[in-house]
Formats: sequence, structure tokens, C-alpha cells
Amino acid sequence: MQSGLIPGCLNVMQLDPVFQSAVLTDNQNRPVRRVMSNAFGFGGTNCSLIFEAA
Repeated sequence: MQSGLIPGCLNVMQLDPVFQSAVLTDNQNRPVRRVMSNAFGFGGTNCSLIFEAA
């Protein structure tokens, strides 16, 4: 959020045309207001955090 860098998805060679969502294939620099961080663990220990700029 501080640097305004949105990382692109790795190893995306071709998108399915049926998939109707925006996918970044390269890094972009632009203002970021909200971010989500997901953590997945063994045995179903999962967590999602959403941060918003003040």
C-alpha cells in the first residue's frame, strides 16, 4: 500500500475467455486503497486480513 505497487500473477500464459475477472499479468504502479492478505495452513487453519488506507 505504501509503495503503490500491485504485483501481477506469475506464470499466466493465456487466460480463459470465459473467465470474466480482471487479471494482472505484470506489475502496475497506481494508488492502492485496500489490500487483502490470505494465509492458508495445514489442518484448515486459514486467515484473511483486509487493510484499508486511513
